[in-house]
Amino acid sequence: MTLTDFLKAARYTVREPRAAARWVLQLGLPVPARWTALALMAVLSTLLVMLDLQIIGAPGDPMLQAALANPMSLAAVQMLILALSAWLMARIGQIFGGTGQFSDAVMLVVWMQAVLLVLQVAQILAALVSLPLSEVVAFAGFAISMWLMTNFVAELHGFTSLSRVFLGILGSGLVLVVALAVLLTVVMGVFG
Repeated sequence: MTLTDFLKAARYTVREPRAAARWVLQLGLPVPARWTALALMAVLSTLLVMLDLQIIGAPGDPMLQAALANPMSLAAVQMLILALSAWLMARIGQIFGGTGQFSDAVMLVVWMQAVLLVLQVAQILAALVSLPLSEVVAFAGFAISMWLMTNFVAELHGFTSLSRVFLGILGSGLVLVVALAVLLTVVMGVFG
């Protein structure tokens, strides 16, 4: 696949995400190749985050400084987040009667991340021109990621209502945030 082909496929994915999800799933990549692709997306995303931090500068935030100091850890965290996203995509959909499988969710997360890498590059280029423009691109990237996630989950599980899937994603995200907040509170209470 050439860069031009990839950009056309990415554009098609944003316009017709369910059809693109079917295409990705029909590729039938073996499971080890799916995990290799997931690792590649984590590494590429980390490289772009590092480049972005170099361009905009890493303020005195200790977390940003730690990320710049240890890109391998950042890539590992990216990989974990992508794998967890695929697991949640598959498992929560199954809870609501969906038929999707984890290995297919991995493939969809890989493709979604590949498409979002284009937006990461656009955000970096926008940051070279103007930080407010970069923020607009970042917001557009978030909106597109939600659009793709909603459609990919619907296609993975055979759901017909995009609005219900979207509400399910928001609800699941809220539950996850609350659970993490409780966990952090407990951990901080024990170790703090």
